Amino acid sequence: MTFSLPEWAAIEFKIMISPINKIGFIFQLGYFKASGRFFKTETYSKEDFLFINRIYKCSPEDFDTFKLILEFNC
Repeated sequence: MTFSLPEWAAIEFKIMISPINKIGFIFQLGYFKASGRFFKTETYSKEDFLFINRIYKCSPEDFDTFKLILEFNC
């Protein structure tokens, strides 16, 4: 599964405090596992977030905040 976390990543995920960092970590790891390369954050899709949410229980507000932070920082 693309967005599953290997053991080393699950350890890192557990120590992350910010939901925003957790979301970004899961996206980058999943997209890298699927393609072997990294993607710009503006390519992250709402559909992928909803899939991640089913597994990791992030809130829709977390995704909106994540996108706003990315837009502000770009």
